[in-house]
Amino acid sequence: MLVTTEKSGPVLLTLDGAYTKHNFENNLPFLSFDPEMAAKSIGHLKELIQKIHPKVIFFGHDNKQASKGRTFPDFL
Repeated sequence: MLVTTEKSGPVLLTLDGAYTKHNFENNLPFLSFDPEMAAKSIGHLKELIQKIHPKVIFFGHDNKQASKGRTFPDFL
């Protein structure tokens, strides 16, 4: 999901497409009923990043990233 805010600009939320930065960078899809489709989703996210150049990529379940991230209302 791609959202844009006044302060942050484009922000890509990978949701379940890439659970963590490690999964994303190493093309490791999370457990799925269709691992091939999950791997393609990571590829699509990478294509979107090259096209849109989001300022922030937020991984859906990356606790390490979440502990360091800004939250509402800082992202408005």
